[in-house]
Amino acid sequence: MDAGKASKTTGVPKEEIIKAALLYARGAKPSIFYTMGITQHSHGTQNVFAIANLALMTGNLGRESTGVNPLRGQNNVQGATDMGCIPNQYTGYQRVDLSPIREKFESAWGRKLSDKPGLTATEMTNASYEGKLKALYIMGENP
Repeated sequence: MDAGKASKTTGVPKEEIIKAALLYARGAKPSIFYTMGITQHSHGTQNVFAIANLALMTGNLGRESTGVNPLRGQNNVQGATDMGCIPNQYTGYQRVDLSPIREKFESAWGRKLSDKPGLTATEMTNASYEGKLKALYIMGENP
């Protein structure tokens, strides 16, 4: 979306949108902090992708005092998901069941990876009751 269209959509003057974008892009150590409204919006996933892409495009990810910082009641949920601790995705929300993506991670990690998604927390709990899961270590969570 260009600044003109964004201005019409939001009511924020185009010049202010451009000024804000340049402030962020040219900042010495800019960070993005956001709260639940971003994720709970009807386009929450796309909002998070847009924020992550903005940080990546401007080189503001992986450097000290930069990055994307979700302010949530359960920060570990967001961070764990961003880092690939979700049963069907690797880091960066990349699907485990897509061969080119899996091959990229196999090459980077030097390991053969399964094309099958892992289990959700509920599925792990059920699997433990059924004797299909030998151990489950829970830390900082209330299942």
